Amino acid sequence: MFELDIPGFGLIKLEHLVSDFTGTLSVDGVLLPGVKKRLN
Repeated sequence: MFELDIPGFGLIKLEHLVSDFTGTLSVDGVLLPGVKKRLN
């Protein structure tokens, strides 16, 4: 479980996270440096 404390909003507890891959975590379909390690 991942806990994220957002100022002005509160604590969020995540069991799963879905993110936009293209343009957020990658460029031209290739993961940005360090992303794979952080996701694992």
